[in-house]
Amino acid sequence: CLSDWSSDVCSSDLLIVGAAGACPIFYVLHMRQRRFDRIRAILPDAIDLMVAAIRAGHSLTSAMGMVSRESPEPVRGEFRQCFDEQNFGLDLRSTLANLMRRLPIHDIQIITAGILVQKDTGGNLAEILEKVSYLIREDFRLQRQVGVHTAQGRLTGYILAALPLLLGIGMYILNPGQMSLLWTRPLGLKMLYGSIASTAIGMLIIRKIVRIRV
Repeated sequence: CLSDWSSDVCSSDLLIVGAAGACPIFYVLHMRQRRFDRIRAILPDAIDLMVAAIRAGHSLTSAMGMVSRESPEPVRGEFRQCFDEQNFGLDLRSTLANLMRRLPIHDIQIITAGILVQKDTGGNLAEILEKVSYLIREDFRLQRQVGVHTAQGRLTGYILAALPLLLGIGMYILNPGQMSLLWTRPLGLKMLYGSIASTAIGMLIIRKIVRIRV
């Protein structure tokens, strides 16, 4: 009996440790996505600044330097690194490849493709960047609009995911002995693992439904 009890306690401890260990990962991913969203929101203004600098007679490197001085963070820091890499002798293609590696978002890929195509084939770089800025701004506006229309579905997913946890905490406060059977008995642990897996699968399904790619 003692060995069975210790194995059950170890299983519950592993469950708690696993959940606690996943929290920092989810937090980092959330902050990473927030940073990408911030970049996408202010990126069209930074491109417009580059367009104005190029039309005023500046080179692409000088236009990047102007963005690195006058744009808000985090775009300013990213373009400052590009500007420094150019000053240290790195070629433009490698600089843009490093930018895409740091910021794996579709908008940066569009900007990089436009600059490299103009570099290889020629053309009006200011006009290309102006059209890219318009496309990025409209794409961001459309995604925001889609996010508003899918807000109800996302809120439903959050509520359904939090409801079992809140209900379990409430029942544990009212009757600790009965709820403790979930992590002190083998059958209770199986039910607990099954509920966690079912909740996670349900959240992924809801997220897949409401996540519309534009």
